Amino acid sequence: MVVVTWVPPQRASDEERLLPASDREVELLSRPLLEALQELTGLASSYLTVIWADDGVQEIRYSHNSRAGFAVPEGLLVPWEDTLCKRALDEGRPLTVDVPTIWGDSQAAADLGIEVYLSVPVELSDGRVWGTLCAADSRPAQALSEHVPTMRVFARLIASAVEREGVVATERARAVRARAEADTDALTGCADRRVVEPWLAERLAALPDGHELVVVYADVDRFKSVNDTHGHTAGDRLLVEAAQRLRSAARPEDLVARLGGDEFLTAAVVPVGRGDALEARLRDALSFSLPHDGGSIDVRLSVGMASATGGDVMDLVAAADAAMYQAKSRGAP
Repeated sequence: MVVVTWVPPQRASDEERLLPASDREVELLSRPLLEALQELTGLASSYLTVIWADDGVQEIRYSHNSRAGFAVPEGLLVPWEDTLCKRALDEGRPLTVDVPTIWGDSQAAADLGIEVYLSVPVELSDGRVWGTLCAADSRPAQALSEHVPTMRVFARLIASAVEREGVVATERARAVRARAEADTDALTGCADRRVVEPWLAERLAALPDGHELVVVYADVDRFKSVNDTHGHTAGDRLLVEAAQRLRSAARPEDLVARLGGDEFLTAAVVPVGRGDALEARLRDALSFSLPHDGGSIDVRLSVGMASATGGDVMDLVAAADAAMYQAKSRGAP
């Protein structure tokens, strides 16, 4: 039997899985049911499994063990093709009282010493088998078939909890995506202006010693002329290019936001006195030529900076805006 310490791999499709590893509702329901199942059947172990069909393994998610010397450990993984659960499902055999004789070729059963085995599927409303509810022992037992209907009821309860949690997880993921979309400017991919004030307030409130919050305001020079002369498609391409250049010049932890129209804001926490370096880096990135209709459009954004170690964050934004307009009036980049 292959036994490994394994966590289901994080993939893009993991949010579609019906039971995240952090699930609590299913666990809170399953553990008392496993204890009740053990008392009902008298078998030494009861357990709930999850079938990871894409990975070809079965995981023992939760277990209840009542006798020393025989235990089905949580976290155990075995190849799905070798499991008693798969054999029971394929053969329609929920109860087997002589496992070594019936399934003597099962290495997993031999390794665990299973003599008696009960298993019913945890089946979702669309017919998919999510996992199995099982009980097992290394000793003979009698009158077990009468407990199969009760196990099926338990399995349906668990399946309902799995699906409820699946709905919650899906809705939670949708809410996160919706919030991310609402906080992102659709054209440029920058943060939306609504993000700016809370982001700045949070960073200003938690400034490390010797650091300051720097805001750099940028505005496209003669943007209306670009739209009037070359069309709004060219204007949109210009904004997208400017946004990409701002994000490339900023650090991953910095904020780059589109305030609206042709105005952008970049904010960062830097050591005191290092804001000029950030401003210079952004200014250099915002002077470029945009290819258009076989030629090019020369683009420049005027830039202004302000920094603070306290005070009102919107006053800081206003100061950066004023510095940007001073630069524009001087004709400076």
